[in-house]
Amino acid sequence: PRNIRRPGDGAKLISSNDTSNFTFRGRFLEVAQASSVGYEVSQKAHLALSWLIRRQGYRNGEQAVVAWAISGAPIPNPCENPFDVSDEELLTSAPVDAAKSSTVEEHAPQDMGQAFALRLGKALKGYRANLKDTANIMIMAMEAPSKGRLAVTFYREQLPDDYLENLRRWQVDCVWSQLVWPKVEGKSSKSKPRLDWLPAPVPKTIARAAYGRRCDDRLLKATVERLLPCIVDRAPLPRDLVESCVRRACNRAALEPWEWNEVLAVACALYKGWSIRTRNKEYGMALDESITSRDYLYGRLLAVAEYIEHTALKAAGESRPTNAERLMQRFADYPCGTWRQIELQLSPYEQRLQGSSRARLLFRARKTLDAIMNQFQGDDFKAPGKLSGEFLLGYHCQLTSLYSKSGDDTPEENP
Repeated sequence: PRNIRRPGDGAKLISSNDTSNFTFRGRFLEVAQASSVGYEVSQKAHLALSWLIRRQGYRNGEQAVVAWAISGAPIPNPCENPFDVSDEELLTSAPVDAAKSSTVEEHAPQDMGQAFALRLGKALKGYRANLKDTANIMIMAMEAPSKGRLAVTFYREQLPDDYLENLRRWQVDCVWSQLVWPKVEGKSSKSKPRLDWLPAPVPKTIARAAYGRRCDDRLLKATVERLLPCIVDRAPLPRDLVESCVRRACNRAALEPWEWNEVLAVACALYKGWSIRTRNKEYGMALDESITSRDYLYGRLLAVAEYIEHTALKAAGESRPTNAERLMQRFADYPCGTWRQIELQLSPYEQRLQGSSRARLLFRARKTLDAIMNQFQGDDFKAPGKLSGEFLLGYHCQLTSLYSKSGDDTPEENP
């Protein structure tokens, strides 16, 4: 049968109507040597597969990915989030009350990271309750290399516990947080910040973050195929995908603010997951002041410099990119020399804040800068070489910590 992925689909999984050229090349000499499938069996199998793709499959052009249980119980698709992303109770924390500093600390990222893991486990247990221990789960990806042929590019059979555990590990390894300042109509722009916990990015989002406008259908399909073993088999993440996301996140000037926010979150999530699976090194989503690696500390320095300048610009009613934002790409390539330039450019903004109501924020930021500089080991500060994706983790965690503690003095939008 045809019409497997959609109505009008001419590609076939099983076919022997061509007895010349490519059909038996390298496998058979004549049609009698190939296995045959009965009409009734073929109709049942193909119609069931077509129904599964329409009901619970993921489709991207000519590519289709579907996962199903023999028992017919619903299961999450590996190319989509295992829960409803609109579930506020599952994905978002309670709003942070800017008027209570203790509340801000109580809702620190490390606490919400634990809550996220517990809620994720609860969501997956809902799937587990409907599955039997012996009810195998199949995961299959299909793509048409030509108009008449449909190829199975990925196939796995797993037990329910293994499949759901692998999905859980993907979510835990690659989850990341992001501060969001919702704009409430008719109220002050100083709205309460809220920590949103983004699930692990789906393959489509990763491809968009890694390749940007160059991500056509062919590149997207290739990215999905490469990431399926990472999600289903817990394989290490491709290093080139991680590096591509990190490079685009550093090239901040070339991206729109909303696009850069997405790329930054994906880059942090992938680097975190890659470190866990490749280097066996875990990073928390909260600021870890005990980490003394060169890249992490440089990321924290850049975050503090951006925070000081952004606070001064906001106090003066100005809206423009900070020097830290404009020089982020160069900072990632030449951290020592670029930092000296950024530090010199901070002086006028510090003078603005010194005699204003935000002087306490400047005092805390300068104290943080001194503490970070004292943590550099030996000649790490002057060491040549580019910064790795670890610097984005330090940057994002430090910036989140600063804005979480500043209460009403947070910017109108996530920087």
